Amino acid sequence: MELRAVVFGGKFSGKTLLINAVFSNNLPQNQKRTAHCQKHQGNVLGRELTLVDTPGWWKHFLLSDTATFLKQELIQGVSLVNPGPHAIILAIEIDIPFEEKHRKAAEDHLKLLGGQIWKYAFVVFTRSHSLRERTIEEHIEHEGKALQWLIEKCGNRYCEFDSTVPNNTSQIKQMLEMIENIVQRNNSCYFQIEAKILEEATEWRETVKTKAKSRELKQLEQGTELDKDGK
Repeated sequence: MELRAVVFGGKFSGKTLLINAVFSNNLPQNQKRTAHCQKHQGNVLGRELTLVDTPGWWKHFLLSDTATFLKQELIQGVSLVNPGPHAIILAIEIDIPFEEKHRKAAEDHLKLLGGQIWKYAFVVFTRSHSLRERTIEEHIEHEGKALQWLIEKCGNRYCEFDSTVPNNTSQIKQMLEMIENIVQRNNSCYFQIEAKILEEATEWRETVKTKAKSRELKQLEQGTELDKDGK
């Protein structure tokens, strides 16, 4: 069975490093931030896996502060996975305190995709090497109500991942099992964006294309006029 998931998170949350580690992509760690959704596919531990990387939001921004382009990319991320993702992964880095403003930003941006998203969501704590002697449960307890609320919203589903460990098979397996458990819990159903949200996103993209084409024609006409004047 193919497993499909979309990875969301704030900027610098380790989404791309997580995906690269899962697919054993030896890419430089200082690569540019993800500006557009990117689909990755391959066989991982005997499972056909599809993961979509999405651009991150600013962790202290509410949805109303986020650029329309980024909002559309988040929606596009789900649309890239046909017929839909089995799971929604929320990447949260361990080495930065998780505050109420971060919780609000995560909730607000995920709500963009519809109210059913939490049935499919789970948290992957990235940079777990920062835990040192502390367990992930102790970390959640220490961070307080903001993080605990988010974990509960995701049905208390979470795992950790250390992308600095080469061939981190045990944690990759744990993440895949988390996706499989969500598939079973939802009776093999996959997440689908509400039709109204998709329609609005499609209309926005068509408007952008129309405006871009209009600008190109205008520039072409201006160039033609300049050529005539120069003769």
